Amino acid sequence: MIYSLIISVILSLFPVQPSLATLGQTNVRTVGYAHKFLAEIFGMNSVHLNIFLFIFLLAGCYITMSLVIDLIKKFQDKSIDNPSIFSLLWISFLIIMPFSFQVWEKYLIMILPFYAAAIYTQIVTNIKNEKVNSSLQS
Repeated sequence: MIYSLIISVILSLFPVQPSLATLGQTNVRTVGYAHKFLAEIFGMNSVHLNIFLFIFLLAGCYITMSLVIDLIKKFQDKSIDNPSIFSLLWISFLIIMPFSFQVWEKYLIMILPFYAAAIYTQIVTNIKNEKVNSSLQS
């Protein structure tokens, strides 16, 4: 919890803002519907909004650190399971998000691992089918 608090304080020094591309294309000053809703309730730059967002940031940092620590333990124990893909997706999303300039591109990362898994499954299935067919023909 202490590490989450430290990370939250550091991250709050660099608040999330709409990208320049979004501002240029849409002139939207909020970063999502939840932010827009909370800005309507508390005011765009109010202390109450900042406190509310900091509480969510702290909770998010705690949850994310818990997922990362759990994932590291699974890698060390070599016990990766199927639900671990969701932790990997979340971490990938957080890594990609600061570098995305368009609204849509950061959400593409959520689809790519499933697409890669589907291709991998198809390749493995084809290889197994070819082995079975060749052994039946022999």
